[in-house]
Amino acid sequence: MKTKRAKIDPMITMINVVFLLIAFFMVGQLQQPIPISVTLPISKGLNETSLLEPIFIDETGKIYFHDLVDGDAIKLAAKKHTEMQIHADENAPANLVIAAWKRILDAGIVIGDIGVQK
Repeated sequence: MKTKRAKIDPMITMINVVFLLIAFFMVGQLQQPIPISVTLPISKGLNETSLLEPIFIDETGKIYFHDLVDGDAIKLAAKKHTEMQIHADENAPANLVIAAWKRILDAGIVIGDIGVQK
């Protein structure tokens, strides 16, 4: 004798798939890709993980935020944030990092943290 199975409405299965896709793409948007490769200096003390979004300075002193460079990067960062974490390449000369830092500060962005390797 065959047992009867409860019929599952195909629409319920489709709804489950849609919710899984929505969750997948929402989680995938949380972390922006790093626009350049930056070698961070190594920390000599305790460094807690920062929740601030990073802005990057490469070894030539160029500023990157998302996929934008220099002036456009600073403008977008200033629109989105008032406080950010700065990631400067360890090979960048100090005078270039300071000049980039001043341009970031002049845009009204506060440097709340400096990114380093752990």
